[in-house]
Amino acid sequence: MSSNSSPQHDLQKEPIDAFLASANEATTPSQTRAVISQTLSHPRIHSGFLELLSLPSIQNHAPERAKNTLKLFAHGTYLDYAECPSPEGEEGRYMDLTPKQKHKLRQLSLVTLLSQSRSHRVSYADMRRYVGFDGSSSSTSVSLRTFEDLIISCIYDNLFVGKMDQKTESFIVGGDIVSRDVTLDNVSSMIDALEGFKKRSEGLLRVLEESGAKASRERRTESREWKEVEKSVEEMRG
Repeated sequence: MSSNSSPQHDLQKEPIDAFLASANEATTPSQTRAVISQTLSHPRIHSGFLELLSLPSIQNHAPERAKNTLKLFAHGTYLDYAECPSPEGEEGRYMDLTPKQKHKLRQLSLVTLLSQSRSHRVSYADMRRYVGFDGSSSSTSVSLRTFEDLIISCIYDNLFVGKMDQKTESFIVGGDIVSRDVTLDNVSSMIDALEGFKKRSEGLLRVLEESGAKASRERRTESREWKEVEKSVEEMRG
């Protein structure tokens, strides 16, 4: 059996790698735009957009709005997209997204919202607003079923873990949330978070060490007291 992997096998193993390879060979705006569009449409790719953007072929040949769209999928939200519609007859800041691409951007927007939330419970109202399902217009007013289907798709795609509470119309985060592409701003906040964790860990370690030392002293004191009691008992018996 040949050890060479077929393109289809590679695509299934590491989806983003196949598109990175294709992008490296692109030499025209139309070719780069096609690769970017295919990447955004792939159902299993939810990160790696900044890696694609960093390729020389993308930097040199991709249209500006295509590069902006990669940044949007890397760390932006659906609200960012909705706030910059394409003027009639003109090109906007971002590429015109297909329904599949809008669906993915909405998924990624929920990832951002849940990651930034300080509470494990996030209201449906906040989630709907974040993905443009707040009903502010007839085009964005969707049923509860459609909205919950979006959440379910995120769970099936392993973007986050949790459960829907229809009684309180909220989502309860119950586990890990996938990470989106890391920006320089993210790196700074991550360093701050790690330093904070280190300080808390050192503080906890000091508390444990002090508690251990105190417990050891108490055990020695109790041991001496019991020996004195035993000695007194022996003297009384004698």
